[in-house]
Amino acid sequence: MNDMPSARMTPGSPRGRSSVTAMPIIVEDDTTPPVVPNRSAARPFAARNVRTSRPSYSRLASTWSSSTGDGSDGTLPDQKLEPGPREGFRDYDLIARRGGWYRLVMLAFITTALVVGLSVGLTLGLKKRHSSSSDMSDPYSQSFPAGNYTFTTALSQVTTSCTASPPAFRCYPYSTYDPVNPSFSMATFFWTISPLTRYSYTISSTPNPFAPNFTSIPLTLSDASTENERLSFNFTMQFSSIPTSPLYDGQTETTTCWFNTTLMSVTLWTRVKADYPEGIAAVNVSVNGTAGGFAAWPYQVDVRQVQKGGDGVPDCRYDGGREVSVPQGWRALGTGEGECGCFYRNYGLESGNSTAASSSIVRNSMAGRTTRLASRATS
Repeated sequence: MNDMPSARMTPGSPRGRSSVTAMPIIVEDDTTPPVVPNRSAARPFAARNVRTSRPSYSRLASTWSSSTGDGSDGTLPDQKLEPGPREGFRDYDLIARRGGWYRLVMLAFITTALVVGLSVGLTLGLKKRHSSSSDMSDPYSQSFPAGNYTFTTALSQVTTSCTASPPAFRCYPYSTYDPVNPSFSMATFFWTISPLTRYSYTISSTPNPFAPNFTSIPLTLSDASTENERLSFNFTMQFSSIPTSPLYDGQTETTTCWFNTTLMSVTLWTRVKADYPEGIAAVNVSVNGTAGGFAAWPYQVDVRQVQKGGDGVPDCRYDGGREVSVPQGWRALGTGEGECGCFYRNYGLESGNSTAASSSIVRNSMAGRTTRLASRATS
C-alpha cells in the first residue's frame, strides 16, 4: 500500500486540465490522402443495384449517384450505376456482333413463306371443294345421256349424183358394209354430250382427221319418255374428198375436191338398241354417266352427210390451190343435179332396211319435203 494520499482531480480544476495528455496537432496537407476505414461487417450492403456483369460500352458515359450513404461517417457514399441512353439496346448490339441480324432476316423470310404457302393452299383447297360441291349439287351432269361416248357405225351407202365425176366424192372408210367383212366399213365417232338443264343438252366432238369437228351444238329432244325418244342435231360443214382416180383423161396432178355446203345431220336414239357391231345390244350404259372415260353407245345411231348439186359443186383444186380446169369436150364437174351423200348407221345393215323408228323419221322428212314442193308449185 502506498501511504501517500491520492490526488483527486475534478474536471474543472486547473490541475486536472494540466494532467491530461495533449492531443497531437493535425497538419492539413493536401498531398497526403485521407485514410479510408474498412467497411463494417455489420453494415448492410446497400449497393444492390450495381450490375455485376460487364457493362455495355456506350458513346455516352454512365452517370453515378448516391444511394444510401452520405459520407458523413467517413466512408464513401454508396453508389450505383445508372444506365446511359443506349443501355437498353445492348441486346441488339449482341445480335449484331453474333450474326443475329442474319438469323432474324431468315426467320422473317421463312415466316413470310409459310404464310404465303398456307394462303395459297387454303385458296386452292376451298376452290376445289367448291368445284366438287358444285358437281355434286348438279345431278344432271352425272346422269344419262350426259357423258363421253363412242358411236360405232358402218358406212351403209354412198351417192355421187351431185357431180359429173363420181370419183370426186368419197366417204370414209371408203368401203360400204359387207356382211362378209363387217369391220371394213366401220366408222367410229367420239362425241361428248353435256347437260344444260334437265331436258337440254349440247354435243361436241373430239379431234379426228376422218370426222367432222364441232363444239357445243344444241341437241333437240324428241318424243321424250317414250320408246322412240331421240336426240338430234345438224349443221353445215365443208366436206373434203381426195379422188383416187383421175377426174378426166390425162390428169397427172393430185387434187382435192371441196363440197362447201354439206349438211351433216345426226339422230341418236336413247332407248332402241343397235345391232352393229356384234354384241352391242348386250352393252348397258350407267345411269350415272361415263365417269370421264368413253363408253360405247348401245343404241341406234344415224349419221348423214349430204351435199346437193349446183354451181360450184364441187370446188376441185390442185395441191397448190389452182382451180382444176376441165378440158374441152368433158362435162363440167359441177353439172350434177342430184345429191352426194355418206350414210352411216348401226342398225338394219343385214336387211338393208332401217328399223321402224328411223323409217318413221325418214317418212316424216319426205312428207315435209313433198309439202314444201307442193306449196312452191302452187305459188
